[in-house]
Amino acid sequence: LWLKLGGTTPGVVAGRAIGRSCRRTLTYGTAVLPQLCTARAQRPRMLPTMTSSRYMWGLRPAGRRLLSNGAEKDVEEAKQFLLRLRHPPEVADGVISALKSSGALLPTLYAMAGAWEVGGDAGLAALATAVELDMATKAGTKPVSFVVKVAHARHVFECHGLEGMTLRDVADHGEGAGAATLGEYLECACSGVMACSTCHVIVDAAWSQLVGAPDQSEQDMLDLAYGSGDTSRLGCQLKLTVEMQGLVVSIPAQAHNIMDHIPFPDR
Repeated sequence: LWLKLGGTTPGVVAGRAIGRSCRRTLTYGTAVLPQLCTARAQRPRMLPTMTSSRYMWGLRPAGRRLLSNGAEKDVEEAKQFLLRLRHPPEVADGVISALKSSGALLPTLYAMAGAWEVGGDAGLAALATAVELDMATKAGTKPVSFVVKVAHARHVFECHGLEGMTLRDVADHGEGAGAATLGEYLECACSGVMACSTCHVIVDAAWSQLVGAPDQSEQDMLDLAYGSGDTSRLGCQLKLTVEMQGLVVSIPAQAHNIMDHIPFPDR
């Protein structure tokens, strides 16, 4: 027996056999696997199945168990991948839970990750943030408001976020006009992996002690930022707390985008 399985839609698997055949159907959960066997040939001992875009061979009597084991391996691989992308374990579990219903966990996860090796993303970051915000809301996380000043544009506006969110999180996934406006000023060229200084903000002196100083890794990037000062922070590293209610930060007039080595004015 030669059985070829294919198909791009989750839960749909097509089968083909060579020679005179009869058709039987095996059902595992929501997936239907056509099994083709010749009338004269002895029933094969092994049944090929497709799991997460790769072949997994298992003994026919233990088909359900092996499919389950394959799914468990996919979950573990997905979690290790998300942890590698620096997502907290509880957020990784939430993302996996949201994607498992697709029926193709790993292919969907990798597709959403995009060109993650070079800081790219195709929707995974938004999903992870949505999971994190949902967890924060259920845990009773408190809202935090802060003020943003853009002196060179003579613009002052208010943003609203939740404790535990960074300024970049608010810019990318916050609600309200303030969050949308903040997103226009904070480029975050490195997608928040602290490899650039395009989300550079200056904390008002009255708030600098409460906000705290950057660690050495953050300071290394701030040294390359335009107009960096003693109260400078990266928006992707500055996390909101309930004590920061009313925080005031300023946006520099320019940003040094070291991702392409071209200084450009933020106009």
